[in-house]
Order: sequence, then structure tokens, then C-alpha cells
Amino acid sequence: MIAVLVSPAMASEERVSLRQWMLSRLTAEIAAPHPDLNLVSSFSMPLVTDVLTTNHPDSRKVVLQLNHQLEQWKKSQWQCGSLVDLRLINGFLRRVYADVDLSSSDQQFGACQTTERLLDVANSLVFSCGFSQRHDQEFIQTGLRRLLKRQRQDGAFVRENGEPWYYLTSHALLALHFCDAEAEALNRARSRIQQLLPQFQRDQFVDGVAETLIFLRWTGAPATHEEQYMEWLRSLVGPDGGICFRNHPSCKPHWHTVSLMMQLLLETDS
Repeated sequence: MIAVLVSPAMASEERVSLRQWMLSRLTAEIAAPHPDLNLVSSFSMPLVTDVLTTNHPDSRKVVLQLNHQLEQWKKSQWQCGSLVDLRLINGFLRRVYADVDLSSSDQQFGACQTTERLLDVANSLVFSCGFSQRHDQEFIQTGLRRLLKRQRQDGAFVRENGEPWYYLTSHALLALHFCDAEAEALNRARSRIQQLLPQFQRDQFVDGVAETLIFLRWTGAPATHEEQYMEWLRSLVGPDGGICFRNHPSCKPHWHTVSLMMQLLLETDS
């Protein structure tokens, strides 16, 4: 049975249209022969939040579909990135008691913990510390050490080619937060993405602004001038609920940005 905590918050017009866009795209992906689990994972976060905060019947229906599909997906072999996404999906669904037993893939997931791809390391830590009931302390400490070796003094995290990467920094920030890493490293990462917000808005990097607002909230320090950034983001939501990754005249809505915007509105609407 799905547990529900209903909030009396009124649904904004943007949130209604975003939900429709999200559920349509997510339903299609769940039914696809070769689903993009990164997409499904991203949408699972606001999907579950929507069930917890509004008890919307359409979202409840898709949660049940996703629960059923996980039973099928767990029988397949996945690359490490997708396997991390599978665990994250299950971790989100656990919040509404709709998760499944993925222990059959424990050995494969364990092998992925030595991956060279730092974003997968960060996401594995986010899952292990934030959305799992089992905590492998050896993996957590090893993963944190690997990440922290890639943090510059300005708080940015650099990927394998030595270049700083926003998404590695933002996801590493969550890993540091959920895994109770040292405060100095956490604060440097938090300050780094906060400092990027004005430039992201000037560059019309919508996805970066939305993700930064969410992750700063989750680490207990909402962005400075959050309300102004939210007003700007709301103005970019199309009538059909779509919102672009980067805003420009010919841009098309992107699933990742839609998922972030839906989560933001669920957290901030009153």
C-alpha cells in the first residue's frame, strides 16, 4: 500500500501543466523496450513527492506502474550508470512503500563501486547514504575520499579530464551532505554552486538554476534570492508544461529540467 501525507497546498497553474508533461513522458519511457533509466530516475523524485504532498491519483497510478516494471527490470543486466539509477528509483519509491527487492543485483552493484566515472561514484553515495537502509561504511568512506581528491579550493569538483564540471559538483555536494562529510568541503561545494547562479541566469542555463535551487535547499541552505530565481523559472514554463534545458527562441522542453521544476514547485508552492 502506498503511504500518503497530504498537504493542503493549492496547485499552481505551472505545477498542473508540469505534472501532465511529466506523467506523459514518464509513462511512455516506462513502457519503452529500452528505457532511459536516468530519465526514469529523475522523474521518480517529483513523482513520489507529488504522491506524498498531493495524493494526486494520476501520480499514484504511475507509481504502481513503476513498481510493477521494477520487478521486470531487476532481472536484466545493466551498465553501472543505469544500475545506480535503478537503485535510486527504488530508493525514491521506498518513501511511499512501493519499492521492490533488488538484492539479486547486489554483487553487480558492488562491482560498480570501483567505477572510474566519478559521477557514478557520487550518485552511488547519494543512494547509499540518502535513500538506502543498508550502509556499507567502507564503500562510503572510500567513495568520499575519491571525490574529495577531485575538489578544488574554490569548491568545484573536476572530472577525469581535469576540467571542472557543474553536475559533478552539484551531485558531489549531495553526496557530501547525505554522507556527513567534513563541513569545510561541504561548505566550499555549496558556496561554489551558489556563486554560479547569477551567471547561469545570464546564460539562460535553466537546468543549472533549477538544480542548484533544489540541492541548496536539500543541504539546508536555500539560495540567496531564491524567490527571484523562482519567479524567473516560472516565467519559462510553457503552456504545455514544458521547460527548456537552456532558454533560447527555438529551444525544446527537456525532461531533466521538467523534473527539477516540478520538484521545486512541490517544495515551494503554498
